[in-house]
Amino acid sequence: MKEDKPVMESVSHSEQMVSKKNVYEFWVESTNDFFSEKKTGIDISHKQDSYWKYLDLWEKEIILENLSGNLILDLGAGTGRITEYLRAKGKKVIAADFVYEALTAIKGNNGFSPKANMDVTSLGFKNSSIDCVFACRVLQSLPTMEEKEAAVSEIARVLKSGGNLILTEGNPLRVKFAPVPYNFYITIKEWTHLLNKHGFRIIRTYGIPFLTAVKVLDTVSRGLTSDLPTFAKIANILDRKFGQTFLKKLSLQHDIIAIKV
Repeated sequence: MKEDKPVMESVSHSEQMVSKKNVYEFWVESTNDFFSEKKTGIDISHKQDSYWKYLDLWEKEIILENLSGNLILDLGAGTGRITEYLRAKGKKVIAADFVYEALTAIKGNNGFSPKANMDVTSLGFKNSSIDCVFACRVLQSLPTMEEKEAAVSEIARVLKSGGNLILTEGNPLRVKFAPVPYNFYITIKEWTHLLNKHGFRIIRTYGIPFLTAVKVLDTVSRGLTSDLPTFAKIANILDRKFGQTFLKKLSLQHDIIAIKV
C-alpha cells in the first residue's frame, strides 16, 4: 500500500504565520534582503566574509554528519541554504518555514521538493512521520520558554523513535561580545532540561569558537582561504576539536545533537 506523504508537493500558505509579529517581520525583511542581493542573516553564505562562509560550512557539515533515516525535516528552512545543500547530496528534505516568501526561493531536486508554510509550535505532520529533524538558529527566535517548549513537544511528536534532532542555538553569552537582533537565547543546561523532559537524550554538543582557526587563517592569507582548501580543512578540524572542549562555554553558538528515545 502506498504510504501517505506527510506534506503536499507545493508551497502551502498559512495566514496564521503573521501572529508572531516582531520575529516574523524581521525574517520577512531578511528575505527581502536576500532577493535584493544584500547581506542577510537568512542565508549566511550569501555575499558574506570569511567567518560567515566558514560558519555556513560548519553548520552544513554538522548536520550532514548527524542525519538519521531517510525523510528529513529542515525546520526553519528560510530560503533553502541547507535544504538545497542536502538535496544536492541525494537527501530527501522537507523545507518548512513560517515566512512564505522565503520558501518560494527554494528549488526542487530529483523530483522531491515539498515545502510547507507552518509554525514550529504547530506542525502539520503526522505523528512519528519524520526520520530526522534539524533546526538551525530557529528555536532561538521564539521569544518565550513556553513557545520553545511547545516547539520541542511538536518535534518530539512528529519524529520517529531513534530519530535525531539537530539544533543550532545561540549562546546567551554572545550578547556580551556581538550585536544581536534579539535576545531569546537559553543555556545548554536549560536546553538539556527541556529536551530530556520531552523524551530526548543529548548525544553530544559542539561550540563554535568566537575566534576560529579558519578566521585566523583567512586573515593571515588575506582572504585567500577559498584557494587553500587543504589548510581550511585542517583549520576546520581544529575548530571542531576546540568546540568540544571547555571552550564551548565561550562559544558564539552551540550545536546540540539529541536522539528521541
